[in-house]
Amino acid sequence: MYRREWFLMQKNKNRFRKIFGFGIEKFASPMFGFDVVGFDKAIKTPDGVSCADHIKENYGEDALVMIESFLGKEKAKDKENV
Repeated sequence: MYRREWFLMQKNKNRFRKIFGFGIEKFASPMFGFDVVGFDKAIKTPDGVSCADHIKENYGEDALVMIESFLGKEKAKDKENV
């Protein structure tokens, strides 16, 4: 895992909890990164809907950008507020 993504997860712990209503600790690992499968289950993404679409629709674009930053997505890297 890249240090940048781990740092971003730690930096955004409070923001994550405020948006999603639970802590990031269950999904963040310095060795394995962000557990997107476990997170997908925790936010109860419906079958046939992408996790990204579900996050954007229910939690907003900023929440999606934050999660993408944990995964090292380029779109998120271009955002200044991450």
